[in-house]
Amino acid sequence: AEAIAATEAEAAAAVEAAERGAASAQLQRQQLQADLTARVGAAEAAAAAAREELGAQAVAHGQRVATLDGELERERAARAASEERARGAARERDATAEELR
Repeated sequence: AEAIAATEAEAAAAVEAAERGAASAQLQRQQLQADLTARVGAAEAAAAAAREELGAQAVAHGQRVATLDGELERERAARAASEERARGAARERDATAEELR
């Protein structure tokens, strides 16, 4: 009877230890899940901030390109007008030279 009682006590202690181990493992799993959730949230927030920054940079770049396009178009128009004035002056010079002959 004492041997049975001792075996039952050992079995009860083993069950209790297993339950404590299972509870500890469950707590660790919950802590790891909470940590993972926090890390995923932080990564998603960082990705959103990066997307926003890239969007702002793209807008600024687009504005700069539009400004440069405008400047280039104005320079082309000015050059075309200058070339037209030069051709007009050359025609006048040629006409004057023809009259002088």
